[in-house]
Amino acid sequence: MPAVVALLDECRLPTGDVSETMLASFCVAEAGGKIVGVAGLEVFGAGALFRSLAVAEQKRGDGLAARLVEWC
Repeated sequence: MPAVVALLDECRLPTGDVSETMLASFCVAEAGGKIVGVAGLEVFGAGALFRSLAVAEQKRGDGLAARLVEWC
């Protein structure tokens, strides 16, 4: 999902080790056909590490980050 990686880059979050497998565990928010938020978990067996939370600049302040965390 290049759009997810692009949003992480835009938010200055690391993407060097993001894999397709990892992206499968990301929650994605869309608006107007664009990805505007992502929250990612890195799964390890029965546990997970909360890896990334990114919201597009134009969507900040709307509570989207909190909703993404809740959803994941």
